[in-house]
Amino acid sequence: MDSDIRFSIIFPSYNEEDHLEQGIEAVLHQSYGNFELIIIDDGSQDKTGQIGEHYSSLHKDVRLIRHAKNMGRSFTRNEGLREASGDYILFLDPDDTMEPDLLKRVNEALRHEHYDVVSFSYSEQFLTSKGQLILQMPHPMPSRRITEDQMLYEAVREMELGGFIGHVWDKAYRLDFLRQAKIQFPHEIQIEGALFDIEVMKHKPSMITIPDELYHCRNFTDGNRIGKFLPNYLPLHRRVIEEVYQLWLDWGLRDELSLEVLSYRYMRVLSSACLRLLRHGVNAEEAAALMERETKEEIYLALAPHFYPLRKENKRILIALASGRMNKAVKRITRLMLLEKLAPEVALKILY
Repeated sequence: MDSDIRFSIIFPSYNEEDHLEQGIEAVLHQSYGNFELIIIDDGSQDKTGQIGEHYSSLHKDVRLIRHAKNMGRSFTRNEGLREASGDYILFLDPDDTMEPDLLKRVNEALRHEHYDVVSFSYSEQFLTSKGQLILQMPHPMPSRRITEDQMLYEAVREMELGGFIGHVWDKAYRLDFLRQAKIQFPHEIQIEGALFDIEVMKHKPSMITIPDELYHCRNFTDGNRIGKFLPNYLPLHRRVIEEVYQLWLDWGLRDELSLEVLSYRYMRVLSSACLRLLRHGVNAEEAAALMERETKEEIYLALAPHFYPLRKENKRILIALASGRMNKAVKRITRLMLLEKLAPEVALKILY
């Protein structure tokens, strides 16, 4: 059974000439060889398409699809869903890195049963624009085989705390499961992966988790993931929190621990939103006023009373946010922004 499993790896690529070759090589050097790599050049204006053409001409399992104009990550990933021919699909990013035995370990996990979702541990790497590593944060998960609803509920809560719900690059999905459930990426900016993953969980998939750290998400400090200003960052990410909250209500997860876990994530969203405002040049008074408006939102009123500092590094900022002391939260985040220049590793541990 194991040698018959074929993986489809989707690389959505827009102006990725600096990272695409490295990403392709990481796939080609996997210790498990039964895969196809689909590179989708989404209207790039650099050499992304040329690099894709070069590799697709050399390797029969590498395909290139090119768009005349940029269609967006959701459109690109959905196209990958339509074009994939494997048993399992992985939505990876070419600017990240992976262990050479990622596919092998996923294949081994599926040796006895074809679960709907395979999730694996990962790390977040924070790097300078020149690729120098500042900090690496592991996101471990225990080994689980999840085949019953209650097991899934408990696992999803644990995964939410560990930062697994909302990403798609830390999972392999059974393609028939996605197609039968008609799950696709919504056409949203930045949160499309989170909404996709939540939709997957709504369908109560069978799941197996791998404790091995197989994937490394790379965050460049001046890049899109943590550096780009997005005017509607807060309402977008609030929507994700609301979707998870509704999912948990539907599942009956109303216990204190579940609410603490989700409240913790929500306060981290508020902290990140405030940080992005300040980095963009919004003054402290205006940032505090914007945060103050958040306290009127229904989700804030539902979750803030349940906040508990699940990590010690950032508890002062998050406690201030949960208690509505927005001026204090903004002052603490402002001080941390100054600390970033002197001790970036320390600041990143607190901020992220």
